[in-house]
Amino acid sequence: SIPSTSAFSTSFLSLKPRNLQGPASKHPLPWSMSRNKPKCCGLTMQTEDYKKYGTEFDLLSGKDFDLLALRSFRREAKLRYSNLNQSEPLRILIFGTLAVLAASASAIADGVEMKLTTQDQLTSAVVAVGSFLLFLRERGRRTAQLVRMDRECAVGDLGLTFNDPMSGTRKTFNVRELRQKQRVLLIYGNKAFLNENLALAAVFRRRFIQSKVAFVAVSSDGSSRDEWGVPKAAVGGWLWEGAKPTEWREWLNELLATKEESI
Repeated sequence: SIPSTSAFSTSFLSLKPRNLQGPASKHPLPWSMSRNKPKCCGLTMQTEDYKKYGTEFDLLSGKDFDLLALRSFRREAKLRYSNLNQSEPLRILIFGTLAVLAASASAIADGVEMKLTTQDQLTSAVVAVGSFLLFLRERGRRTAQLVRMDRECAVGDLGLTFNDPMSGTRKTFNVRELRQKQRVLLIYGNKAFLNENLALAAVFRRRFIQSKVAFVAVSSDGSSRDEWGVPKAAVGGWLWEGAKPTEWREWLNELLATKEESI
């Protein structure tokens, strides 16, 4: 979540220029770096309380209210939509503006002391209705895409659990915490489906661990791990499960229903 403070500081890492600072220099240049620091360039956006609390600015967390859809969406979903759809928001703006201008053609004409003929009034009415219908169509498509992307991004709030072979304890993480650390491979089905496919997946358990892949199994009929027929020899932390299977089933069913509607 975004901290309450609005003041942010920007820190840079830059390469040390060659032949600008000799070994006998008493006044080091402001951009010089020690040899122990990584020689790379980068940009980090941090809050003023970063060193004290360790909190970073997170652009993707939280929700924003969308005026066109009249509902809130995750910032991550809106960012994905903006990257994939460049012209659709422009079409919505054009159709909406054209509908407003055509509907107010008579008022605009009266303001500039002009009189519209009957044909002009009919033309403006047809343009207003047509533009408004196109506006509603494009707005509906945009809202449907945002709803689907928002449901896809909701997986970050779901929990995953697995047995740690090193400590022998059961650990739980949110999917968002695994971002840029492990890839998530999900398998979803009933007891018979999981029995068949988990036996095949167990062969690649070492490859999953080496590749940092979290292999997640979620049952659609409420069956547990003891009923999936996982081979006893397939030990280790390769098989993950949903921390709250009910939430996983609800999310998957909603996502699959949305996919079928869009086909």
